[in-house]
Amino acid sequence: MPRDVKPLSKTARAAVVGIARTHPKLAPLLERKRSELVVEPNFTDRRASKDDDQVVLAVYDQERGESVVAVVDRGRKRVVSVETAPVQFQLSQAEQREAEELAGADRRVRRFLRGRAANPLTRLYFPPAATEAVGGHRHAIVFLRPSTSERRYAVVDLTEDRVVDVLHPAALTER
Repeated sequence: MPRDVKPLSKTARAAVVGIARTHPKLAPLLERKRSELVVEPNFTDRRASKDDDQVVLAVYDQERGESVVAVVDRGRKRVVSVETAPVQFQLSQAEQREAEELAGADRRVRRFLRGRAANPLTRLYFPPAATEAVGGHRHAIVFLRPSTSERRYAVVDLTEDRVVDVLHPAALTER
């Protein structure tokens, strides 16, 4: 019988993170702000299984520039496995909010918006290799859309909590 898969509540998410903090590899990673990227039920299909109490937790290790994925068993209150993943996960909601706040505080962005709403769309960004000063940083690009015809793009280094650049539309199409 299919089951209804729902996101975890804030309380359940906090409990999973609490269990993960007991693991020596995860504990230091979870001390950083915006550390959890994913905290979702672990399921391979919608049928009930013995793994109903398992949750996938993904964090980004800023020092090593890699994603770490763990499986946490809520029932047994322990971390089942921890692996490094060769990918960067999409931005968490907290990272999106922070990138938008940092962009909104930037004087170049404020000048462009002239008091209008930013109507932001924020995504994970991979800067060109030549411009990335330090490996392992996580970047966001905030699409600023105050009208249907005006655009600017704020590149935010989430590791350093700063706006790296504010780009005009032509900058994204230049070679």
